[in-house]
Amino acid sequence: MRRYKSIVLSGLPLAGKSVLARALSEKYGMGVYSVGDIWKRKWKERHPDDKMAFEAFWQGTSEEENAAEDKKARETFERGGVVGDARYCAIFGGDVGLRIFITAEIDIRLERAFSVERYKGMDPQEMKDTLRIREADESVLGLRLYSKDFREPGHYHIVLNSGMLSLEEEVAAIDSLFEAD
Repeated sequence: MRRYKSIVLSGLPLAGKSVLARALSEKYGMGVYSVGDIWKRKWKERHPDDKMAFEAFWQGTSEEENAAEDKKARETFERGGVVGDARYCAIFGGDVGLRIFITAEIDIRLERAFSVERYKGMDPQEMKDTLRIREADESVLGLRLYSKDFREPGHYHIVLNSGMLSLEEEVAAIDSLFEAD
């Protein structure tokens, strides 16, 4: 018996949410609902020539558009049966599922950025600055929309540092909370 209807991940940019979501999806036979992937699809649709960086595109999205995507995500998580990847999931509160925050030190996330297509061609300091700006922008948006900072650990059932844990260790920690005794 499962304790929660869904598993919902939040965390810092490039902390490992997508990789963990895929692993949990496979383990539990649940679909993945990724708000980040939705935004990336919108970016590609609106800027197929890649002349605008994703971060610049996201900064230009409206609060209304962000709130609408968050509402769809919340409804999906509450129905259950999904592993969610959504920046502001903890802010939703209520019965959205097991809420998990994924973090990692900036240098670990910077290493991961080298394998991400949209960061190719950037020098390490530019990547680091981009990640920090993105995190700050996402925090500010969460504060404007919900009056809460998504990075606060008190919003979550568990906080995992993906720079200190293997993927298997992360899954095991979540399994201990997700599955009933």
